[in-house]
Amino acid sequence: LQLRAKHPDLAVFSRWQPGWPGLSGALEAELTVQGTYPVLELEADVRVQQLGLQKVFQGITAPMHLQATFELPAPGGLPVPASAVGLVQLRTAVLRLPTLRGQFIAQDQTAQAFQMQHLLARIAGGWTAQGLEGRLDSLQTQVRVAGWPPLDLALAGRLTPQQLELTRLHARLPQSEVRGTGTLTLPQRQLQLRLEFPRLQLDEIGVPPPAPWPSVVQGVLEA
Repeated sequence: LQLRAKHPDLAVFSRWQPGWPGLSGALEAELTVQGTYPVLELEADVRVQQLGLQKVFQGITAPMHLQATFELPAPGGLPVPASAVGLVQLRTAVLRLPTLRGQFIAQDQTAQAFQMQHLLARIAGGWTAQGLEGRLDSLQTQVRVAGWPPLDLALAGRLTPQQLELTRLHARLPQSEVRGTGTLTLPQRQLQLRLEFPRLQLDEIGVPPPAPWPSVVQGVLEA
């Protein structure tokens, strides 16, 4: 099965999903689906053009490549595992994004240019009897923001109906490094966070310390 989408207006989704006000932009996509039921392979090339979300970001442009393996519901008459609810399960997916450019809207409502390069993400997930479960096995990218040095970022985590867990955060600047883990309990929104600072150069992140405070911070922060 091959599908093509050319320049659909994403503003239409704002009318379908009121929770996404001001969505704008367009995309081009080519999708190929093949396999033997119930396991299918998906390969997609997508180009996002001038993607925006009101008061969040604007002008996002990026080519993306996605490879994924899906498992469809068991056909009628065959047993379905008790943990499943008969919906599509994502066995694995790999997302590659060479370069993403755009602007995010800062707290003072000014637009700040940023760029992400060499993004590679591996994910999996699906629906169980308890709800949506997902796994971010790894995400690696380099982020550049105007006025900041390049940031190397690595993430991993898990999502269950009960909590969102950050199992790995590793952020590196030329003179700074931050590591972290955390959990957000749902739906109570109770947050637990642990950040380790092997070295944090404050003026490198735009926070020059007042005298006589040190310019380098090391330690652990727990909240």
